[in-house]
Order: sequence, then C-alpha cells, then structure tokens
Amino acid sequence: MDDQPDAILNDLVAIKTLNADGTILCIAAGVVAQDAKVYPAAAGEVSTTSGTAPAVGIALNAAAAQGDLIEVLPVNVT
Repeated sequence: MDDQPDAILNDLVAIKTLNADGTILCIAAGVVAQDAKVYPAAAGEVSTTSGTAPAVGIALNAAAAQGDLIEVLPVNVT
C-alpha cells in the first residue's frame, strides 16, 4: 500500500465498517493462512493470534509476511 499517501491531521479519509456488505482489505501482522480466523492486531493490522477481541473475519487469501494485503470476509466467528 505504499502507492497511497498517508493521511495527516484533519484529512478526510474513506473507511469501511465491518458490518458493510462485501469483503474488506486488511494488512496482515504476519503469516496468515487462507481460511484462517483473523483478529485485530497492533497498528490496525490483523493476525491469527486471538486476544481479548473477537475475530473480525475469515482470510480469503494467504499472507506470507507482515505488511501483505489480504482480503477478509467479515463474519461473526467464535
């Protein structure tokens, strides 16, 4: 995602909530297998490590390393 400028204070930015229709693009915090449950991680990334927050969805593709962009299907998974 280096081709996109960073937002600065008072910039308007687009967001997509987890309850919106369709899938969302997320930045992986590390290796993520396809079809794995993903959870919130530091710096707005997602990981397969569960913490105190519930899973945010299912990874539709794999990530080989931190910073990889993955598509996530937001679902209420336990």
